[in-house]
Amino acid sequence: MKELPKLVTTNHLRFYWPYKDSEGKSIALVARYEKPNEKKKFLQFHLNEMNEWTEGAPTPLPIFGIETLSKNEHIQRVYIF
Repeated sequence: MKELPKLVTTNHLRFYWPYKDSEGKSIALVARYEKPNEKKKFLQFHLNEMNEWTEGAPTPLPIFGIETLSKNEHIQRVYIF
């Protein structure tokens, strides 16, 4: 993900994890925020039906790293728990 959606504030943002579909298109992300002397805070964002970014977890939840499965010829089996 080259550019964060405008909905994601960068104030106290420390890191984010983009979730992609099997084609490699960003469909969701988890952002980690850290303020001094406070606990870490994680927020989720996803693309809705209108292809707009919205806060909250998508349904169904995407599998992190799914875009890498088709590129790795050594993977024969994937287990989801």
